[in-house]
Amino acid sequence: MVRAKRSMLQSLMTLAPFFLCTVKAECPTAPTELDNNVILSDEAVVQNEFPDGSVVKLECDNGYVPEEGNNTITCDSGSWTKVELRCTRKNCGPPKVIPHLTFEYQNGENGTYFRDRIRAICEPGFQLVGSGHWQCLNHGWKGKSACKEIMCGAAQLDTLPALENGRIIKAPLDKEHIQFGDSIQYSCSDDYHLTGNDTIKCTENGYTELPKCEVTAQRPSKTPKKEPIESSVSALLICHCAGNRGSYDTQEGSNKMGKLTKRKSDNFQDHFDVV
Repeated sequence: MVRAKRSMLQSLMTLAPFFLCTVKAECPTAPTELDNNVILSDEAVVQNEFPDGSVVKLECDNGYVPEEGNNTITCDSGSWTKVELRCTRKNCGPPKVIPHLTFEYQNGENGTYFRDRIRAICEPGFQLVGSGHWQCLNHGWKGKSACKEIMCGAAQLDTLPALENGRIIKAPLDKEHIQFGDSIQYSCSDDYHLTGNDTIKCTENGYTELPKCEVTAQRPSKTPKKEPIESSVSALLICHCAGNRGSYDTQEGSNKMGKLTKRKSDNFQDHFDVV
């Protein structure tokens, strides 16, 4: 009986170091300060106990992707194995092709990595709709853009910009819409003159400025220069003269004084031109 107890005690003493080592083999909390943008998985963060042999999953931080190495660490005899996972910055690559849309890379040709931004630009004649900038995020490019053709309205005479006291003399009415770069030409009505450019164009901001038709100032008529009116009267005069002046009687019976020009007559009467 005594011998049996001694044998059991010896067995327990032999196993005691094993139990002691087993308790000491538990690993402390999983490491939180990791390098190379490596982080613990959500499951590992909330896990409290890590007995020997526990495996913890690792992940890359937001915006980074695995480049090489194992994505786990193991509790081995009370300590964690070496972290082998390496993470690199995510590259979104070139954005998808969109008709009439190009991109300007703000960080150069390699500006397609996490948090890089690119600018969306439409070709001439098209207007941007949607996002002016895209950004590379964890799940790819964030942004939505399209290019809409610029039009300034229907190509119908009654819908084109009207010019007061003027008229349209040239317009592209053989199409459905007035498009970017199309032009319309005007002229003014009679008695009006045009100021400004006689042609407007369809631009990305709509039509350019209309010209104006202003009243043409009437030139004052020239007043004819007054010339002295010369008149001559031929009359039969009976005159008592002294020199070339004197009193005379006209046939109308009025008396006048004036310069007389004498002309000879055969009937004893003198003719005078009164000037």
